[in-house]
Amino acid sequence: MSNQFQLFLSSNGIQHRRTCPHTPQQNGVAERKHRHVVEMGLSLLAQSLLPTKFWVDAFLTSIFLINRLPTSTLDNQTPYLKLFGKHPDYTSLRTFGCACFPLLRPYATHKLMFRSKRCIFLGYSSHQNGYRCLDPVTQKVLISRHVVFNENTFPAKDGLQSSELLPVVSSQGTTLPSPSFSLSTSNLQHSSPIISDSPDSPLESLPIPTSPHISTLPSPIPGPAPTPSSNHSHHPMTTRSQTGNLKPRTFSDFKLYSTHYPLQALSSTVTPLAPTSYRQAALLPDWCVAMREEYDALLANETWKLCEVDRFKARLVALGFAQEEGIDFTETFSPVIKPSTVRVLLTLSVQFDWEIRQLDVSNAFLHGILLEDVYMEQPKGFVNSDFPDYVCKLNKSLYGLKQAPRAWFMRLSQTLLEFGFLSSPVDASLFVYHKGHIHLFILIYVDDILVTGTDPSLIQSLIQKLQTEFKMKDLGPLGYFLGIQASRDSFGLHLRQSKYIGDLLHRTKMAGAKPASSPCTTGLKLSTHVGEPLTASQITEYRQTVGALQYCTLTRPDIAFSVNQLCQHMHCPNSVHWTAAKRVLRYLKGTIDLGLWYTKGEQTLQAFCDSDWAGNPGDRRSTTGTEAEYRALAITTAELYWIRMLLKELHISLPTAPTIWCDNSGALALASNPVFHARTKHIEVDFHFIREKVANRDISLQFIGSYDQPADIFTKGLSLARFCLLRDKLMVVSLPISLRGDDNHNIQTTEISLASHLSYPPDKCLSTLRDNS
Repeated sequence: MSNQFQLFLSSNGIQHRRTCPHTPQQNGVAERKHRHVVEMGLSLLAQSLLPTKFWVDAFLTSIFLINRLPTSTLDNQTPYLKLFGKHPDYTSLRTFGCACFPLLRPYATHKLMFRSKRCIFLGYSSHQNGYRCLDPVTQKVLISRHVVFNENTFPAKDGLQSSELLPVVSSQGTTLPSPSFSLSTSNLQHSSPIISDSPDSPLESLPIPTSPHISTLPSPIPGPAPTPSSNHSHHPMTTRSQTGNLKPRTFSDFKLYSTHYPLQALSSTVTPLAPTSYRQAALLPDWCVAMREEYDALLANETWKLCEVDRFKARLVALGFAQEEGIDFTETFSPVIKPSTVRVLLTLSVQFDWEIRQLDVSNAFLHGILLEDVYMEQPKGFVNSDFPDYVCKLNKSLYGLKQAPRAWFMRLSQTLLEFGFLSSPVDASLFVYHKGHIHLFILIYVDDILVTGTDPSLIQSLIQKLQTEFKMKDLGPLGYFLGIQASRDSFGLHLRQSKYIGDLLHRTKMAGAKPASSPCTTGLKLSTHVGEPLTASQITEYRQTVGALQYCTLTRPDIAFSVNQLCQHMHCPNSVHWTAAKRVLRYLKGTIDLGLWYTKGEQTLQAFCDSDWAGNPGDRRSTTGTEAEYRALAITTAELYWIRMLLKELHISLPTAPTIWCDNSGALALASNPVFHARTKHIEVDFHFIREKVANRDISLQFIGSYDQPADIFTKGLSLARFCLLRDKLMVVSLPISLRGDDNHNIQTTEISLASHLSYPPDKCLSTLRDNS
């Protein structure tokens, strides 16, 4: 329901109730009328032999007729009479799907065009006082009041098949020419301005009439367009050209191609679709070459060896869904680097001018050693002719196996341990090497690896040593990592997701939308009780979009609050939530080049803590401001303590204890002193560990005014001026001028989200807490 309708209901004391799921009998009147419309519409389709593609036209015609037929519920009067106070005109009714001939002469562009053409009657226009006539050749709907009908002839029944009413699509997705309805030249040249481009038209594409018995027309010669006759504007029909919505077009507006088969010529320039099976790929030369290269790589890696099939043992194809736990695999967990760890390492690399190198492992999963016995059929098309009945016993992991990621990580970690690295207990995907003043660090995200440290020559030696063990590409300085672009100079490091956001805008069809100045309205509070429900496909699209927006927060913390609001309604989104998600997309469109800017700063660790209480209008759950702030303090303390352990693992010492800034004096008093109060006695004991950290001087608590609190941007929808101010404080800025000349040919970035430098809160030190979480 719209907001206006809900306001109308509330102002008139009307309570809105919905039926139970799958209980149509609770809304019997409407459901019975739906059945009446559907049954009459299907009868019209069956009588005219039109395909079900035209069900909308048939149902609209049914409604048109039902409103003009007497009904017992109105004392045998018509709904039309009750509504307008006069009897309907039955002389204008015609048989649905019959042949009709609309008048085209007044709108022809030259004298040689026919006055009419045979069309199919599709009902009555709801916007004009005319008939809707389908041209089966151009597949456009013409609306006219001057129509001659032949109600004894039905084009679809006379041999016009449904395939002739739709463009023929081949299995490869290329639009092919379909046979025409008529051989007259008027069908090939007509371009009347009365053609309707409204959504009511069921068909949009124009099939090109071709046949081995029909000669094609010569290519048109470019020339000046004939001047339209002045009497075009005097015809009684309403067209889009008369309303001023479309400007007059001449031949100069169009491109002319001298080819007899324009659709086939166009299909040759379209990017081919990827095959979905080996049989399809084997017919394409490029895919055969790609498969041969992949097969050669598998053989060179000694991924399998051929062996005989043991009798009474089933053959197992290397597909993950065919594996059984405990037989073909046991453990499948494979760790990846935490985003917080990457943020800290990037901050340190900027702070201490460390070099960051990026590596990519080719065929990473093929390097893992399998601990289980796994058998696989020989690949189709590459069966060994000497042993056609043999199967492959896998020595190493293969794509598709459930344990493949774990096997690869175990193999890589074992190699790094042999090189003298140690796996960090803080993050299993972080490997550290310390020897005197030399410190090296390796971050692993599946097959993407970052290497940084204090000694560039030792980093180069390490890369060469890794390349002797694995087939690995040295991508040079940090560039494009996990969908994030990184650009660096002597002043700092800039991270952005311009390419990822651009792809997201095109995928959601928002690339041409009007940009928004902020990601949400001031004081945004989304509710589950306001808005129309979405369809199943729209719900799926909503969840995909919000998931992509959540990944954008890695380098765009300015949209974190809006995305947090959207994520709270993933289970049952409605139209209001979808509109809010589109606003975030429109904001990203206008700020697509913004990103995080890391610079050098003071070697201190600080966090800003804030919360939002009583902010859930859906279930009205709330806590006191002190309790919400106190819980946020505890969560921030836990995150800061983890970062401090990580820095200790990296041999980085802090001159002072980490500081947490909070704008709630009650929460600060509760954290600094064992205060007891009836309104806080229910707080869980585990949240009180913050008192221990404060007492041991592991952290320091400081008060900050609400206006100076930068974490406000994560807890509420702000005004535009306030939002831009805090966004600048987060160091979310455009690419610096010193890096822009390099940006056109070197798109670079990294998988991180956070604040600017150590003196300003990195990552989750900017902690927030909602009372309903």
